[in-house]
Amino acid sequence: MLGVINSLSWRANASLLNGTGIRETARVLKISPTTVIENLKKSPQLQVVNEARLLELEPTQTMVRLCQGEDVEAQLDEIWSFVRSKQDQRWVWHAIDPTPGKGLAYGLADHQDAAFLELKTLLAPLGMTQSYTDGWGAYERHIEPVLHTVGKAQTQTIERKHLTLRTRIKRSACKPICFSKSAWLQDGVIALFIESLRG
Repeated sequence: MLGVINSLSWRANASLLNGTGIRETARVLKISPTTVIENLKKSPQLQVVNEARLLELEPTQTMVRLCQGEDVEAQLDEIWSFVRSKQDQRWVWHAIDPTPGKGLAYGLADHQDAAFLELKTLLAPLGMTQSYTDGWGAYERHIEPVLHTVGKAQTQTIERKHLTLRTRIKRSACKPICFSKSAWLQDGVIALFIESLRG
């Protein structure tokens, strides 16, 4: 029986990641929408920092890399969606390692400097020495100019990931055919998707 429940949980999460809504997932799997929501709530603890990458970069290794002159780089970007109406905006703040394209950290919040500062705090243990962004004001206000490069040429990998997110998750499109009714549901589905990209 436990294997059937785990299989059902996996299929429900997979459906949500592939852009189906709560009701559609429930209808296809022949379960209650409440069951789908409870399954999403009970998903394994989602990590906002890629701990596998953090384990690779112990503090002594980071210092050695800095002394050798190698840059630990990150591409930073934000993407918006909304809950119920476009006035209730939700922003995904995302940082990836550009070389392998693996996620480093993300945050789900509003479009204020405080949200970026939270992401910056999550990235601090990784020892970032170079940041590539699209030049939004919070980046320019809170990243030292020497460590900050602005331009779309350096943010192509993260922009591609965000396009994939918009394409695969209907609720994050600018003109969606479905939308989330609660912030925790919106955040949960987006967090599951970002976790699936980490690989």
